[in-house]
Amino acid sequence: MTIHKLFRCALLLGAFGAWGGCASSAVKSVLMMPEESEVRPEAADSTARQIPRPARPMMPADSTNALGQVLLMLPFSNSSDYDGPWPVHMGMAQILADSLQFNRFLRIVPVDSVVAFLSEEELQGKIDPDRAADLARFLGADWAVLGDIDELTMNKFQATVPLGGYRNYEGIVSANLVLVNAIDGRPTGEVSAEGMEESRRTGITNPAAFVPLDKQFIFLHELEWNSEEFRESLIGKGLAIWAAKAAAGVGEDIRPPPSLQVLEPKVIDVDGTVAYINIGLVEGIRHGDKYGVWDHGRQLRDPDTGAILGEAPPRRVGVVQVEQVIADHLTQARVIEGAGSIAIGYLLRAE
Repeated sequence: MTIHKLFRCALLLGAFGAWGGCASSAVKSVLMMPEESEVRPEAADSTARQIPRPARPMMPADSTNALGQVLLMLPFSNSSDYDGPWPVHMGMAQILADSLQFNRFLRIVPVDSVVAFLSEEELQGKIDPDRAADLARFLGADWAVLGDIDELTMNKFQATVPLGGYRNYEGIVSANLVLVNAIDGRPTGEVSAEGMEESRRTGITNPAAFVPLDKQFIFLHELEWNSEEFRESLIGKGLAIWAAKAAAGVGEDIRPPPSLQVLEPKVIDVDGTVAYINIGLVEGIRHGDKYGVWDHGRQLRDPDTGAILGEAPPRRVGVVQVEQVIADHLTQARVIEGAGSIAIGYLLRAE
C-alpha cells in the first residue's frame, strides 16, 4: 500500500476515529496456514541429501535444558499489505527467536541456520508443514515454527471537535504461528498474537506536538529494520508487544512433559537407539516429550579390601524422546543421549 493510499485510508477512518474504540491486543487460537511450497518435494529432499547432516545443536549442561525442546525458526510468509523494503520474512522470525530466548525450556535454532537449504519461494515463507518437519529433523530440532504476517502497519486517525481536535497514531503488528512437530510432521500447535502501541493527542494542542508522529507516519519505511530508531517507533513497540505475546503462546503449547503417575516409570526394553518405556496414554505424554534415564547407583568398594562401603547415588545416564505412544502404559522412544549406557529397569524422570 502506497503512502498516498495510507493517507486516503487515514482520512476516511479519521471521521470515525473519535467514536471508534481501540481494539486491545490479545493472543488467540486461530490457524492461518502458510501457502504450500511451490518447490517439488523430491527436489527439496534432494537438496537436503547433498549436504552433510549438521550436528545436533549443543544443549546446556543443566538437566532442565538437556531435556528441553529445540525449535527451528523458519521464514514467515506475508499476507499483510506491507510491500516495503524491510526484511520481514526473516526479520519477524528473528525477533520472535529473541523473545523465546527467555524460556529456559526451549532451545532456538535461528532462521539464518536454514537459509542455505531453502529455495527462493521458501525464503519468502512458502513452506508446507511436511517440508518444515523435514528441515527440523535435518537440523536436529524437535519443532519447526512457521509464521504468517497478517498486519504490519501504522495508522493515523484524525477528527475535528470543538475542543481542538483529536489525533491518534497506532503501530499494529499481528502474525499467526503454526508449530510443526518434527517427530510425526503434524501441525500440533497454533498461536495468533497482536501487538498495538498507540499515541493519542486530544484537545487544544500545539501543532508542533504532532510533527514527530506525522514524520514517523510519512517516512516510516525509511527507518532501518530493528534499528534503535525503529524500536522506538510506534510500529517497533507494537512489534515488541507482539513478539512477547507470541513467545508466551509458544511456551504454553510447547511445555515440559507432565509429572509421571506410574509408581516406577522405567525402561522395560532397549535395542540400540530404540527403547520402550512403561508410560503412555494415561500420563498424557506427547510425541517429542523427553525424559531423563537414571541408573540405580553402584556399589562402592574399598580398593584394598574389596569390602562394600556403600552405594553412589543414581545418576542420569541418558535421555529418551517419545516417538510413538502405543498403549495406556507403553511408549516407543528414541535414545538421543546415552546409547549403550541405558539398561532395562533404569528409571525415568521428567525433571
